[in-house]
Amino acid sequence: MSFPMVNLENFLIPLKDIELATQEFDEKNEIADGEYTKLYRGQLSESWETGTAAFKRFIGDRCDGKKEFLNELKVISNLINHENIIPFLGYCDEGGIMIIVYQNPVNGTLRNYLGYPDNRSCLTWQQRLEICMDAARGLNYLHSGLGQDGIVIHGSFRDSNILLDNNLKAKICGFEMSELIPGNQPCQQVYKPETIRYTKLGPDAHKDPIYKETGFLRVESDIYSFGVLLFYLLTIPEVRKDGGCIPNSITMLVQHHLHNRLDSLIDPAIRDQIGGPSFRMIEEITCKCLSYNLKDRPTMDTVVKTIEDALDIHVSLFFF
Repeated sequence: MSFPMVNLENFLIPLKDIELATQEFDEKNEIADGEYTKLYRGQLSESWETGTAAFKRFIGDRCDGKKEFLNELKVISNLINHENIIPFLGYCDEGGIMIIVYQNPVNGTLRNYLGYPDNRSCLTWQQRLEICMDAARGLNYLHSGLGQDGIVIHGSFRDSNILLDNNLKAKICGFEMSELIPGNQPCQQVYKPETIRYTKLGPDAHKDPIYKETGFLRVESDIYSFGVLLFYLLTIPEVRKDGGCIPNSITMLVQHHLHNRLDSLIDPAIRDQIGGPSFRMIEEITCKCLSYNLKDRPTMDTVVKTIEDALDIHVSLFFF
């Protein structure tokens, strides 16, 4: 089977309505500034049932633009009705301006929290576990929740592609680099050579080093990226230099501390909140996700179950 085709004409939103909603992309309405795109918040007119929405504008001088836009449109329009995937509301492709419209993420991106000390300290250990659980469920849906239709490899999983609603519930976005692999394709990987890009956020440490070396994008590549997210949520902000890291340094750092465990790197903001068993479970699954050996990396189903168990243990220890 192949992925079902959605009638995209039903999702067209005129540019004039988007410009009105965002006040012509005023900076005060900007939610996030990414490598290829800018994300804005805006209020659509009453003629649209969606109301407040997020508008992802592809910036032509940052990328090819059209290719990434069409790829994300193809993927996101086929990923509906999952609580941990940002809902697709519509799109605009008019006069060289390319925009994808999402449900509004009231609390912005996870990077808005992890990248700023005051915001980061507001996230408790339990909230971090819950955000990880949401994100893991979203990735698990991409990897195995589409049934015979196939799988989606996200390809760009990072904290800037995790949006948070008013309850800090995580929803995955950012599908411009994703790959749809039909269920009838026996080899569930794609050759997609990666060019390391040095952006204002530094080199992309979320990328799987095996993918960088071989050019083959697999579900295990997403699992490595998820391990990076776990590591960032656990550890001191200093492991991220200017928002990024030297490529592969996270894996090297984890391997260096593996025998002594990651205790010395725990974020001080959550050190007093962490119970031994739940932390050890997350520490172990983090190290497995970041393994250089693909066979050592767990499935996302295993990751989800581990985080759920760690959260249950934490709640039982601290609230009963």
